[in-house]
Amino acid sequence: MGSIHFTLHLDRKHADRVGEIAASIAKLARDLGFAEVDNPRHLVGAACNVDDTPEPGLAWVLIQAQRQVDNQVLVPEEIHVVRTVPGAGCEPANIGLSRYVDTPDWTWTGQCKTRHAAEPGVGGVENYVRCHVALCSLLAKLQDLGVTVDVRDEVGYWTDRDAAALAERVTAERNQQAPFAAAK
Repeated sequence: MGSIHFTLHLDRKHADRVGEIAASIAKLARDLGFAEVDNPRHLVGAACNVDDTPEPGLAWVLIQAQRQVDNQVLVPEEIHVVRTVPGAGCEPANIGLSRYVDTPDWTWTGQCKTRHAAEPGVGGVENYVRCHVALCSLLAKLQDLGVTVDVRDEVGYWTDRDAAALAERVTAERNQQAPFAAAK
């Protein structure tokens, strides 16, 4: 059933809108019915370093914000991020934009494992489809805000946008009636 992996990019000419975009991420996630949506966070300087954070809940956000280039870990100079959880059984989906030394553009790379949202104890296939579709919808709406969005969706929904087919694929996998195959 899988995960959604995404990369966001905002050109430097829109740098003055990063805070506004982070606020929009939070509003969109709430409007889409995400189970949890934190207020946008703006971190600068040492606050962007996972080694310096006193907040255990912020550690995963800061780890995701780091980049590895030529075997070196790069810590961003500035981060605007919203921690979300699409629904019961999903991992957190941290969505934001970061800026690094000598790079005027803003980027973010994240992922969210949605597969456990299909477990019967948290809502089953219906919950999974709702969570997966909501996260893809939020990422799609970011494009309307000028953010370039690249998505790798292990179950193919991002490509075909067919919720009924998604439910069928997930149901087939859960029932082990057929091997899982992403939509082509």
